[in-house]
Order: sequence, then C-alpha cells, then structure tokens
Amino acid sequence: MKYLSDGLVYELSYKELRASYREFVAMDDETFVANAIKAVHLACIVSFLKELPIETVLSDTGIVHELIHLLDENSRPDALISLERIRKNFKEILELV
Repeated sequence: MKYLSDGLVYELSYKELRASYREFVAMDDETFVANAIKAVHLACIVSFLKELPIETVLSDTGIVHELIHLLDENSRPDALISLERIRKNFKEILELV
C-alpha cells in the first residue's frame, strides 16, 4: 500500500510489518537489545498506524520512550524485570494480528 506523509510517498506492507513484529517478539533478550534501534523504528510506525495515544507511546512509561533507553548503555534498565516489562509492553501494545 502507498500512502502520503508530508507530501512524500511511502510504501507499506502490513504483512511485512507483522513479520517484523513477530521476529522481535521471538528474539532472545540479547538480540532484542542489540536491535533496539530497529525496534524503535518499528514501534514508531506501528504506533502511528494504530493511532495509539501519545501517553502509550512517548510518556515516561511509553513504549518508544522505554525502547530508547535500550539505546544508551548508561540508561539501560539495570534489572532484568525492566527489560521484561519493556518486552511485554512491546508485545502487547504493538501487536499486529
């Protein structure tokens, strides 16, 4: 499907987005963190398409905000439980069926 955003034409495949989402959900923690920048990109696209509320995306507990912490070694979650929460939120909030 093609769509316009700010006068630019983009192509989007729901099937490819869903496959990418499923790849992220299936990753182990180390691989997920190593691919955090791609996870943020996917989260942005899916959040936009699903018209998620800004609080769900960008607030202190928003999925994009939490994923960005994974990009900076100095602000990564110290406890595994934090990464587990991020991954759980990623799976539930960004789910594509």
